[in-house]
Amino acid sequence: MRSAGAISRAIGLAIGLVTLAGGSALAQRGAAPTVILVRHAEKAAMPANDPPLTAAGEARARGAVRKHAGHTVLVVGHSNAVPAIIEALGAKRPRDICDSVYDDLFVVTIPASGKPALIRGKYGVRTPADSACATMMR
Repeated sequence: MRSAGAISRAIGLAIGLVTLAGGSALAQRGAAPTVILVRHAEKAAMPANDPPLTAAGEARARGAVRKHAGHTVLVVGHSNAVPAIIEALGAKRPRDICDSVYDDLFVVTIPASGKPALIRGKYGVRTPADSACATMMR
């Protein structure tokens, strides 16, 4: 489980984001940004620590999603941070992500006005069934 500070930093970093689709033709005023969120790929057991962002990383994370109007942005996060980031973007918070699940895909569109919309899907190789996760999915 990540600390509240780590989740807070992840949310801040998510708001900073990496722009995938650039170009002035796509950056039309008033166009809704689309935010794609995934969990990081399968992780190794070591190192187990989660270092904080540097001061420069914190500053980079302070940028706002709405600066990316008309763009598509990718956020890659931890299993416990992705649902919190979705909620921070204004969409309905999804169920928690089981630690062994890596194929969830979330797409949040943020309109200029109104409530953000969330679409949930899967991508890549399907995560094998894990009986420990079954109780989380209910």
